[in-house]
Amino acid sequence: MKRHRNTHHSGKQAEQRALRFLQNYGLKHLGSNFRTPAGEIDLILQDGKTIVFVEVRSRSSNQYMETVESINQRKVDRIINASRQYLQYHGINESALCRFDIVTLTGKSHSARIEWIKNAFDA
Repeated sequence: MKRHRNTHHSGKQAEQRALRFLQNYGLKHLGSNFRTPAGEIDLILQDGKTIVFVEVRSRSSNQYMETVESINQRKVDRIINASRQYLQYHGINESALCRFDIVTLTGKSHSARIEWIKNAFDA
């Protein structure tokens, strides 16, 4: 259980760091950790008129694979399904401008390298 708690804590730290990073670029925070049976969205922001659904990934190193490579098609499908439920829950038309971004943090938490991939995948 201790490992899960540490992983959960470091994941929350990564999400907070990613949120601050994106806010520094002018994105407005709409929500975090939107969970449905279909999946979860780490961060939801607004960039102008576009709703941005963000997957945050954090790894201590790229020794075995790039951080972004840890996001498989199943995960992408779950994020897309959760985003549809988010739009429906908030009464937002599905034709609204939406984007799916990924923010990766690689390295030690306080000095991790941050990479922002806009339009990482399409719905």
